[in-house]
Amino acid sequence: MNKYICRLLGLLTAIAFVCVLSQLTSARASDEDTNEPAEGENAESVLEELEADDLPSDFTEVGTGAARAYDVTSAPLIPGDRVRVIMREDPEVEYAGEISAAGTIPIPYLGEFSIAGYTPKDAAEALREELTEDLYNQATVNVTLIEKGLGRVYVYGAVREPGMVQIPDVGGMTVLQLITQIGGLSRWADPDGAFLLRRTHPEEPHQRIELELGELFGADVPDTEKDVLLQPNDIVCIPGVTGGLFDFLSVEDAEVYVVGEVNAQETMVYFAPGERRTLLRAILKAGGLSRYARGSQVRVVRFTEGEGREEFTVDVAAIIEDGELDRDMELKQGDMVIVPQRRVTF
Repeated sequence: MNKYICRLLGLLTAIAFVCVLSQLTSARASDEDTNEPAEGENAESVLEELEADDLPSDFTEVGTGAARAYDVTSAPLIPGDRVRVIMREDPEVEYAGEISAAGTIPIPYLGEFSIAGYTPKDAAEALREELTEDLYNQATVNVTLIEKGLGRVYVYGAVREPGMVQIPDVGGMTVLQLITQIGGLSRWADPDGAFLLRRTHPEEPHQRIELELGELFGADVPDTEKDVLLQPNDIVCIPGVTGGLFDFLSVEDAEVYVVGEVNAQETMVYFAPGERRTLLRAILKAGGLSRYARGSQVRVVRFTEGEGREEFTVDVAAIIEDGELDRDMELKQGDMVIVPQRRVTF
């Protein structure tokens, strides 16, 4: 009797197991049917919908094409950024590489195309307009930022190390930090005249921003509230006391000849880039007037292209003895200063 009961219980257990397995298989098949795309629906679009909720908040569509990429910053493209450009209708119109220092990339049939200053989406639209103007009836262009380059700023004028400086990829750089990195200002700098040139869009002119370095450095502790955070491609200009920037484009000293009754034996005096080249400074560099000099009749001889020979007479004695600095004059490269001898009577 017990033997038959055990067999019956084993049979019932097997039947129950088969029923449960059948139900699980049916439920799985039902789920797969539910997830299949409907007629005319693209499986890729379904996948996009399923993953849409998982996208990070900074995910944006870049360009006008179907491809999308992360726009790692909202800042415009800058020289040094690595980008990829493709055109759906013509695979030959493509580029992958860095934006040049001039802010351009080579595009087939267009040549060098200015892209710096645009966002990737705006750059794609600008390319589309250019390509459809004469070459194509339709152009679907995609511009993708592959890698963000280090920003660059440029500094000119009365500084110790003019040129290009890279902005750190973390933390950025201010004008104060820039000047510290390039070794500071030269002794002929005019901090109050410093300014910054910034272009916010490639089709707009540069904006001039006064830097007020005199106030920034005037206090015992720099006034950081007046410090300016630099942006890529900013141009920092530090004029000299003469008011110009071009004097600093050459690293060579300016030469002026001083001959006649001066105390120094050398007849050539030199002015550093940005230094004020005045007659009084030239005389002092030459050791000053000798005891036999006729200071009231100092002559400056100048040769200029087109004008030929010019000659000026300056009363240097009045400048030195009476402080009449308004009589002083600016000299130019290659001027000759002649200090005549006064008559000596016995």
